[in-house]
Amino acid sequence: MESNGLTPFTFHRHDRPEVAAELRPIRGLAPSPTREAPSLASIDAETAARRYLDKAFASPQLPTFNPIVVQSHTNEFRTLGAEALPLTGTTMVKFRQLFGSIPVYGSLVTVELDENNELLTINASRGEPSGVNPVAKQSPAQALKVVESAAGYTDGSLKAVPILQYYFNPKNNQWHLAYTVENVPSQKSKDPRAPALFDYVVDAHTGAMIAELPRTQGMEFTETEPYEPRRRPSPASSRVTDVGCSETAVDELGKEREFRCKLEQDRIVLVDEDYNVHTHDARFRDIQLDSRTFPGDYVTLPPRPWSAAGISAHANAIEVAHFLRQVLKRNNLDNQGGRITSSINCCYRSEGNGQEWRNAAWIRSQMAYGQRMQDDKLISYATALDVVAHEIFHGLTENTARLWYEGESGALNESYSDIFGIIVSNFREPDVRKWNWQMGEELEGTGLPIRDLSSPKRCKQPEHMNQYEEGSSDFGGVHFNSGIHNRAAYLLLTAADAAGRPLLKPKEVAALFYITLTQHLSPTSKFSDSRRGMSVAARTLFRNDPAREEKLKAVARAFDTVGIPSTVGTPSTEFQGAIDAAETEHPSPSLSTEAQESTIVSVAPKLLIPYSADFLGDGFQVPLPKLTGRTLDESFSGGQVVDYVHFSLALHERRRTALYTACNIDAAHMVRLGREGLPWMMDPRIPAKVQLGPAYYARNPWDRGHLVRRQDPIWGPVSEARRANEATFYFTNAAPQHANFNQDEWLVLEDWVLERAPDFSYRLCVFTGPVLSDDDPPLRDAQIPAGFWKVVVLRDASAGGADLSVVAFFMKQTEMLHDKLGKKLLQLKRYQVTLQAIEAWTGLDFGALKDADELAWAPAALRADVPAESYRRLTGPQDLVFSGNRRRAAGRRILPLKFTAPSQEMDGLMH
Repeated sequence: MESNGLTPFTFHRHDRPEVAAELRPIRGLAPSPTREAPSLASIDAETAARRYLDKAFASPQLPTFNPIVVQSHTNEFRTLGAEALPLTGTTMVKFRQLFGSIPVYGSLVTVELDENNELLTINASRGEPSGVNPVAKQSPAQALKVVESAAGYTDGSLKAVPILQYYFNPKNNQWHLAYTVENVPSQKSKDPRAPALFDYVVDAHTGAMIAELPRTQGMEFTETEPYEPRRRPSPASSRVTDVGCSETAVDELGKEREFRCKLEQDRIVLVDEDYNVHTHDARFRDIQLDSRTFPGDYVTLPPRPWSAAGISAHANAIEVAHFLRQVLKRNNLDNQGGRITSSINCCYRSEGNGQEWRNAAWIRSQMAYGQRMQDDKLISYATALDVVAHEIFHGLTENTARLWYEGESGALNESYSDIFGIIVSNFREPDVRKWNWQMGEELEGTGLPIRDLSSPKRCKQPEHMNQYEEGSSDFGGVHFNSGIHNRAAYLLLTAADAAGRPLLKPKEVAALFYITLTQHLSPTSKFSDSRRGMSVAARTLFRNDPAREEKLKAVARAFDTVGIPSTVGTPSTEFQGAIDAAETEHPSPSLSTEAQESTIVSVAPKLLIPYSADFLGDGFQVPLPKLTGRTLDESFSGGQVVDYVHFSLALHERRRTALYTACNIDAAHMVRLGREGLPWMMDPRIPAKVQLGPAYYARNPWDRGHLVRRQDPIWGPVSEARRANEATFYFTNAAPQHANFNQDEWLVLEDWVLERAPDFSYRLCVFTGPVLSDDDPPLRDAQIPAGFWKVVVLRDASAGGADLSVVAFFMKQTEMLHDKLGKKLLQLKRYQVTLQAIEAWTGLDFGALKDADELAWAPAALRADVPAESYRRLTGPQDLVFSGNRRRAAGRRILPLKFTAPSQEMDGLMH
């Protein structure tokens, strides 16, 4: 079988508690918080995780976990975020491996911490791309042209951003410097099952196409031996009456289903606002040819009666969302309460009467259900709960591990959906011995399943790794080889103790597979990586369970039985020869840097490139906002603007934080740099009394939240980008943000808007700032902002770039003050807001930019000539309002040179 080029490593405190104690990062930390030093439990999880990694690399107790050096660059690790897991009461911190700021594709290091920030786990997959020239000879634009040709784009309409990475090609077992372009809809695909999405990989030296990795998942139907199917019980529904309305109707199996919906004027709509489930009718449109019309119209009543297919899709999706929330403690697929969208009556390259499409698939960001003709009646593929759960869990995989859909990684992708399809559809039956292990027997009207986890061979699938086949069809056998991993799941679900009683509860097995998928796997993971991740997950989940050892043996036995090997040695072999090694302290750069933060670092910027009002080009001016009234009176030095690299800001003197920041973003020329070794600094050009220094962020849940997001100004020549990276770490660019908030929460919002910018060089002007109020809660002798706003300005593609488009956002953090569980349960809510609302909150004046405010001049607002809504809740990019041509038709537009940039007096430091 093919290699993914990554070397695995696993450590768990359960196996060697004395090594975990040796790795404890005690430098600069006190047993309990003091004025001079915080305790380990009080520092943020990312800082603690980095310190554990530093100690692990230096420890003689871990001889196989050494720093890797490539082209004189020691491996760096960029955080992918910290996530609290309610299932285990732990926090997972994920890192990506880099060399010289270039990521290693598929690499993943997960550090797990308990409730006191003590180390539980280090689980790593790292690469060593030796012998690869790190300097690209092809530009991102050249790589994009290669992708356009491969995907069938002839008009330059493909909007995507190539990412430079080290990529291991399993076809030739070689590392490459390559550009990856993700989620590209192929115009050339001949796949008869569903529209094809691909990740394309282009060699950055030669421009050759290395790989075309499929991303669309769908059901696969194979001939099976006839045998008597068993029917699974109908899922019971529970009535919840606090949101919307409740209805009862019959689904396609003739079962009465109770579900939540939404009363909207004179009709009832299939929207469950609690679980954020939305069900649409595509009305037999082609999901590729008519993609812009998707997801289609809502399924409603009237017309009467309810659509049975719509009821099946809606009720089954709610069942899956309920399982995610109640059993796995996950808030929908994105873990932020985002929409689960389904469309019934979908078609794709339909033949015959033009209404049949025998498939169901997760496509881009939603479920698409086809239908088959049986007895002159169309039957939807939303009928079967196991199939619905299978496909929606492909969406979970896409939101987390992003497993390839090819070869062994693709079979693993398919298996995880099979496993959760079976668990969800049987979960209301407490006795696992009564479960139905067959999947999809309702689909084709034959009563024959397409999978059987208890006996994959009945569906012509292998049950052991010695039967694995590297076929050329079905993307390397993703639906065939998945039977091996499925069989391991069945053995684990049915494992019994010495008395013959079930050893593991279904919810425990579900938790193991969920934690493994979402925390320990990456795009190139194999079956053995799943075993390794599950072994780690089990050690944590059962760490206080009296039956722990027996359950750990059951996990190992299930994978042993199907021939899936462990990829790392046992604890005894991993540490052999190192137990008696001397315990020597090995200082590391990141540790010494963090030690510096107990003192105040004050260094002037080494480069100044102010925010440019004409950054968008062609005569457009986007000036800094004006300060008015009390805001002007309370600003530092009369609103004096402080310059850094690609951004500038103005300060509030009393609150000691920025009133606003203004940043130029050139996403086409981004440079990826890590944050290691960069201390937070005071700006010596500004009086210390106007800056919230390090003392305000110690021993409390409030982080130094970047206002100008760290990555945004890091573009241009590398030397310039490094200075921009450093500049984002001035306390003038920080504001107290709750730990939940300070995880690049703005990133997804900027990316949604950035999708509209490719025609104009991926350029944005972005303003960000806090909302300051007199009754904000205290932070020592300062105050905590109630929330934060962001304004994004770009050239409007719908006007051919001859107008500006302005989108404004707001996120609040007030409710975080009452979040007693810290990082475990909080949901951040994102809103699109009007510039007028931001001006009212802040005392800033954005001038004529209000003419291009997309929300203020939405169709409803234009009819009344006043903004119809100041807030609009955002769950996904589909919620964004872009009024575009309607706004311009009402005379609301911005022409080049309409603004006059304010005069600027430069003194070399500020203006």
